[in-house]
Amino acid sequence: MISVYKSAIVTGASRGIGAAVTRAMCSAGVAVTAVSRGSKALDDLVAETGCTALALDLGNTDEVLDRLATVDADILVNNGGVMTQSAPFAQLERDEIHQSVDVNLKGTLAATRAVLPGMIQRQRGHLFFVTSMFGPYAAPNASVYAATKAGVRAFVNCLRLELAGSRVRATEIAPGRVETEFFSAAFGNDKDAMAATLFGKHRALTPQDVSDALMGALQMPEHADVNRIEITSTDQALGGMIYAEKPE
Repeated sequence: MISVYKSAIVTGASRGIGAAVTRAMCSAGVAVTAVSRGSKALDDLVAETGCTALALDLGNTDEVLDRLATVDADILVNNGGVMTQSAPFAQLERDEIHQSVDVNLKGTLAATRAVLPGMIQRQRGHLFFVTSMFGPYAAPNASVYAATKAGVRAFVNCLRLELAGSRVRATEIAPGRVETEFFSAAFGNDKDAMAATLFGKHRALTPQDVSDALMGALQMPEHADVNRIEITSTDQALGGMIYAEKPE
């Protein structure tokens, strides 16, 4: 199926899952526009893969709408996102709340709105939404991030109904813990603390694992749409409960 798809936009492309997806698609002969806020990592990815760089802040929805609307894309991978810090909601600053909603939710809606009309007109396209296990499953200290990812999940569920018969496919990919630098901000950019807390005792997914799942869905036959993929390490199980101790 991938042979009919010639071009792609990948957001959050400079590192982690986005970079792995960009490499895989470029290797498959897809012309990728790699979207990131701009960094040496993005420049290095261009040199490595031959993708086209587009420096763009997903939190600026007007710019996202205007600039992505000029790119004809058969595939859109909504991967860009932020998690400002791992802390109780009552401790979050207002700017952190706004940033999470602007980038994770509004940025995703804007990117999709920019490219979807062209896909519908051409009767060809595949939308991917990289969400998180924090969407369907509750976890402490991630309330705003989880809310944005749950919002994206609801959006995809509704969008899929609207796209029935259009030949435009929509796939949500909800990974568990992935060993990337994504969590750096949540740990105050303390990479040692992040590694010890998240990856020291348990195996995590790699960005390549998530990319492989996405590419598998992309290569399904035209009549088959993989609606949702939940992928975790075999060391991670989700959906349990946590109890606070009784007050004194």
